Amino acid sequence: MIAGCDAHYPVNAPAERQDVTKGYRLERVKADPDNPGDVLVIVTFSGGGTRAAALAYGTLEALRDVTLKIGGRPRRLLDEVDIINAVSGGSIVAAYYAVHRDRIFRDFESKFLYRDVEGELRSALVANLPRLSQAQFSRSDLLAEYFDRELFDGATYADLARGSMRPFVVINASVLSTGARFPFTQGQFDLLCSDLGSVSVGRAVAASAALPPYFSTITLDNYAGTCGAVELPGVVAGIDAVGGRGRAVHIEDALTYLDRRRRPHVHLVDGGLIDNLGLRVAVDFAVEQGGFVELVDALGYRDLTHVVFISVNAETDPNYAIDQSPDTPNFWQALNALKLPGRAHSLELAEQLRSSFDLWRDELRGRRPIPHRPDVDSAPRFYFIDVSLRSIADESERNTFNGIPTALTLDHQTVDRLRAVARKLLLNSPDFKQLVKDLE
Repeated sequence: MIAGCDAHYPVNAPAERQDVTKGYRLERVKADPDNPGDVLVIVTFSGGGTRAAALAYGTLEALRDVTLKIGGRPRRLLDEVDIINAVSGGSIVAAYYAVHRDRIFRDFESKFLYRDVEGELRSALVANLPRLSQAQFSRSDLLAEYFDRELFDGATYADLARGSMRPFVVINASVLSTGARFPFTQGQFDLLCSDLGSVSVGRAVAASAALPPYFSTITLDNYAGTCGAVELPGVVAGIDAVGGRGRAVHIEDALTYLDRRRRPHVHLVDGGLIDNLGLRVAVDFAVEQGGFVELVDALGYRDLTHVVFISVNAETDPNYAIDQSPDTPNFWQALNALKLPGRAHSLELAEQLRSSFDLWRDELRGRRPIPHRPDVDSAPRFYFIDVSLRSIADESERNTFNGIPTALTLDHQTVDRLRAVARKLLLNSPDFKQLVKDLE
């Protein structure tokens, strides 16, 4: 009980000044000397507990086993992934790959997918009741400790900054007070005058997976105003480069962090509450850089020929069972239904991304050198590869997968079926088949 009296969440460290040349930033992709610079690959992992983690893991397995001609020589498609954007359950896989790379294929099943994570967390809750009684230590802080200890070996973002340049892995949470997306990148932490390197990877993943009411918030301290002038992440210059209300909202949200008196702390919850597919990352990165052409330049893709989006989506279809009864839905049924507005928003974001392809292609074509051959298009080809449960063609099979709960513990057979269907969906995707054909 005495030990519990001093329980406090780990405090993110302040930064003396902003240094855009250091830290875990998007520009790592451009700095990779082994990046061929012709095929840009962005992968998104959705939320959905272990269901989402197994689907994401199965996708990584498939990408590992696919070899394509990129940069003039055969390469594993997995090695050419530039950005992984993840939320909630998907963030567990993305972060594990960021920390351990190919070790994920040796021990991730035993480390997470096949474990009774929920049972272990319940035991930890009972053992830590004195700590949890404190106002500044939460169930999510306990979840972060579990992730740090059992999955990430205490790795911090300083460790990631010293590691492989690609992929750049973005773990996303949601800000409780505003509903804004909060990516764990140094560019975002610059707004807080804080050093992301001091934050553990497990804490970022816990924030991304902190679904209320099962988990509470992950809290960050805001030191804005203590590190001198801060350059906003690309949103000041060229306000009309992307246009639309979205850019104005992005700027407005960024500016609120600079008012420390108004926001001395930032409380984070599950990233899937805002964008459960993680598809906003491409649009947001383009906004931050001033346009899609500027984003391509920031990533170092001056000879871009193909742009590949792989959306790994573990969302399930609506369950109409509650409509079969006149009884008032119970608490758990109502809570489960609250995810449906987010699902509708995810579908809207997917269509918005697809509709942006023509605009981005025209933008790139108009601002690139005209090729010597008139029959050669200077604009890259775009691909949207949908690895989603709703893409399962067989209705009976699809319904079976839709019945898998959003939980942190699943049986081995269910995990393996999710891994297998991820591979099947990827390899059978029309856009994936076209990509293979185009890169022959």
